[in-house]
Amino acid sequence: TWVYAIPYFKHSSKPLKYALGDWNVGGLFLYQSGFALSPGMSSSTQGLAARPNQVAPYRKVGKLSEWFDTSAFKAPAYGFYGDARNGTIRGPGYTSFNLSINKTFPIHDRLAMQIKAKAFNALNHPNFRNVDTGLGDGSYGQVNSAGDPRIMEFAMKVTF
Repeated sequence: TWVYAIPYFKHSSKPLKYALGDWNVGGLFLYQSGFALSPGMSSSTQGLAARPNQVAPYRKVGKLSEWFDTSAFKAPAYGFYGDARNGTIRGPGYTSFNLSINKTFPIHDRLAMQIKAKAFNALNHPNFRNVDTGLGDGSYGQVNSAGDPRIMEFAMKVTF
C-alpha cells in the first residue's frame, strides 16, 4: 500500500497551484496464494463417508476445466470413512492492483473539495474462485466462477 503526494506546483503562483497542484496518487497491490480446500463427497451412496479416500498424491493441473488431478481421490467402500485430509487441495490465487488519484481544491479556510478516481483490479487480471471439490458432482475439479473484473469509481467530497 502506498500514497504519494505529487510535489509539483507546491510553490507556484496561486492560480497555477490551484489548477495543477495538490494531487495524490495511491495504490494497493495484493498477491495471495489460494485457499486450502478440503475434498468432499457428493454421492447419493456415500454411506458414512464425508470425505473420499486419497489414493495418489495431490497434483495441481491448473486448468479451469481440471484444477487438480481428480483421479487422486476415490469414493471409499460403502460403510467406511474416507481418509483424505483437510486442506489437501490448494485453490486459485488472487492478484490485484488497485490505483487511485485525487486532487484537493481549497475553497476557504478549512473548506475544501476533493475529486477522486479509483480503479480496482486496474490491470484487469483474471482471478478465479470456487473450485468444486465434491467427488460425484458434475463439475468436480473445475473452477466455477471468476472474481470481479476492473471496476472504476469516481467521487467528489466536500470537507469542512
